[in-house]
This record gives sequence, C-alpha cells and structure tokens, in this order.
Amino acid sequence: MKTELALVAIVTCVGSARANPTISVNDNGGGLSTVPVSSASGSVEYSSSDSFWSFVIATGIASPPYPGYGTLGEPYLNLSIQATSLAVPGASSHPLTVLFSSDKIYGPSSGGFLAQLSGQVLSGTGQTVTFSTYANTTTLLTTSGNLPGPDYVGSWTGRDVSVGNPYSLNAVITIQGSSVAGASYSLDGTLYAGLLPVLAINRSGPNVVVTWPTNAAGFTLQFATNLLAPAAWSTNLPSPVVVNTNWVVTNAISGTQKFYRLIQ
Repeated sequence: MKTELALVAIVTCVGSARANPTISVNDNGGGLSTVPVSSASGSVEYSSSDSFWSFVIATGIASPPYPGYGTLGEPYLNLSIQATSLAVPGASSHPLTVLFSSDKIYGPSSGGFLAQLSGQVLSGTGQTVTFSTYANTTTLLTTSGNLPGPDYVGSWTGRDVSVGNPYSLNAVITIQGSSVAGASYSLDGTLYAGLLPVLAINRSGPNVVVTWPTNAAGFTLQFATNLLAPAAWSTNLPSPVVVNTNWVVTNAISGTQKFYRLIQ
C-alpha cells in the first residue's frame, strides 16, 4: 500500500538563516526517548520503539533553510509519521505525541496559515488522531479536533501570526493508543503560509487521487519512494487531467509507497 505525502510547490529560499528543526517524541512515560533530535540541515529524522509502540519513525522538513520549500515570510513545515501501536495493557494511557518545531527565525506572514493532514491506518483498528499547529509553542494557529480512522484527511486555516518577530512554528500530531486493538499508521501533516498551491490527496476505491488548483500554473507533480537524503524525485505518470477547477492525477494504491510534491 502506498503512503501518500502532500508537499507544496517549490519556491525560492531566502537568506542563509538556519531553522534547526527539532523532533520530540513521547508516549506519556511509556519509554520512548524524550531527548529531542535536531538538525541544522532543515531536515530531521527520529526513530525508536518501546513496549507500547513497536515502530516509530518521524521525519520533518522545515524551511527555510531547506532548499525550495519556503521563505522567511512564507514558511513551510512538513511532519511525516509511520508508527505501529501495540494492543497491550495500559496502552490507552500512552498516546503517541510527536512535536516538530523550528527556531525563532520566521518573519511576518499575511493571508493566514493553512494546515493539512493526510494519511490512513495501514492495518489493524485505528484510533483518534489530532493535528495542531502553534506559533511560539503556545499560540494555537490551527487544530483538527479529534479525527477517527481509518482515513485521516482534512485541512484547517489559522489567522495571521501576531506574536512578534521573529517567531517559531510548531506542528504536533497525537495518536491515541488502545489496550484492545493495535494498528499501523501512516500520517503526514503540513503547515505553510502564503499563496502556494495546496496538493490534496484522497482515497477512491483501489486508487489514490491527487489534485491541485488549475489557477496554479506551471507546476509539475513529482514522486519519490523515500525522503532520506538525497531523495530521488521523478515526474509522475499519468499526466494530470482537468476536472472542474483542479488538475487531477489518479494512481493505484498498491505497490511501492510514494511521496508527492509539486515543483515549478
């Protein structure tokens, strides 16, 4: 089954400031490492497991400075999670929480923020998932509320940042554990500001349908089979078709996992 990852269009990166994104993971004292993992490259990865979560990999991309994903005034964050919960006693008291944060380097943004969550339960019985985003850790920008499985798809808008300059951005995904049913999850949350086109992904029977607005001219859909550096991006086939006000691409769900992005 494919794991679908929505990435927005590439734009020019401004300046040489370092975002030093950081991933922090915990399951309410269950045993997952609470030591944050950080990287000055703009991309950071966390991997661990314990008696409640047998498989946790979280990958985050923050920009700037990651080439091609945002500017100081129109930042971009992406958090991808693959996790498997175990149906063991007490699991419901140990939800998985993944925090992806950036340094306070961002400038004023206008037009508000847009957050999107896409993903699904790959196997087992899915539990509630939430996706919230913040400025400076405590100022709530967007929140999904409780989302039931097996599919987790939605978008949420937030107001302009008014917490001073510079400010940090934070994305938090939480998966509720269960003592009676385990599950494997694939989730992707994005947060960005500005007028970049939104890449939406939805399941339709045995296919996944990828769409973006037709008023975003000159963009090409690309895919990669993993995001580990250096990621190998290729032009996606078949070519998009126009349906109403969207470009639409339909791919089969079966086969190798794929991560998608738009590039101009």
